[in-house]
This record gives sequence, structure tokens and C-alpha cells, in this order.
Amino acid sequence: FNDTATTDIYTLSLHDALPIYLIQTEKGERFLQPNLGINLRKFLFEPISLGLEDTIREDVLSTISTWLPFVNVTQLDINLIDSIDRNQIKINVTFNINKAQNMLGSVQIEI
Repeated sequence: FNDTATTDIYTLSLHDALPIYLIQTEKGERFLQPNLGINLRKFLFEPISLGLEDTIREDVLSTISTWLPFVNVTQLDINLIDSIDRNQIKINVTFNINKAQNMLGSVQIEI
């Protein structure tokens, strides 16, 4: 059993799973896990404010800590873009696994 190899696999798996299966999933979308996910799309048409950014930050951190308690978020950047053509939410999550503090992973999500 190699802890470094296992941690590498977890980090690579999280790189794919975090944006697709957790952050971009809408609550209620998964039949047997109705509380899995974050309802980020609902924020696309909200007025952009610091309060909105704080709400999104709280939702992301809460969801990660609930569903991935072994993940430590070291940095969370949220960029809200208000455009006439298209509103966007860009999220960058930098994380490590609790047992391997020196190995960082990062994912970017755009909605």
C-alpha cells in the first residue's frame, strides 16, 4: 500500500469529480441523493453583489465539507461576471487531501 500513490489517485479523481458530480449538480437532480449538489444556476440572474458572492462561497464550502470531508479547501475564488450577453459564475477551488497537505489540486468551473 503506497500512501503517495493513493493520494495522487484521490487528487486526480477529485479533479474530475468536484466540478462534475458535486458543484455542477443541481440539488434534486440525483434521484437517490436529492441533497447532493449546489443550485448555482439560480444565481445567474441575481443582481451581482458581495452578498451573492458570500452566499455562493458558503454553499460551495458547505457542500464540499458535507460530501467530501477528507478534502481541505485552501483557496476559493469566485468571479461573478455581469454581461449584457451572458452572465457567468467562475469558480476556482484549490484543495488538498487532509492526509497529504503538501499535494495541491485545483479545479475551475464556469457556469
